[in-house]
Amino acid sequence: MSGKDSDVTSRETRLRILLMESELNRAALCHECSLLVDQLKEVGDRIHSTVTVASSFISSFAPSNGEKTGEEPAPAKPSWLSTIVRGVRFATSLWLAFRSKS
Repeated sequence: MSGKDSDVTSRETRLRILLMESELNRAALCHECSLLVDQLKEVGDRIHSTVTVASSFISSFAPSNGEKTGEEPAPAKPSWLSTIVRGVRFATSLWLAFRSKS
């Protein structure tokens, strides 16, 4: 029966070793993920600073709001109420034109 006990203990020992190895792998994975997150943050910071510099560089060449660009400003957009009134007038004139022909 001692052979059976040694077989159980060797299985338990292998199981414990596998569990410890699994824990070590899990800890290593967590550490690698932490390093990856730090590197991604660093890359994000570099991209942010590059975009900031590029934006300020580009805006230094763009005219400010007070400067003239040679283009005329776009005409003011008519209000929705005036658009509706013009539509009603047009529809009324069409209605009267077709009604008088019949």
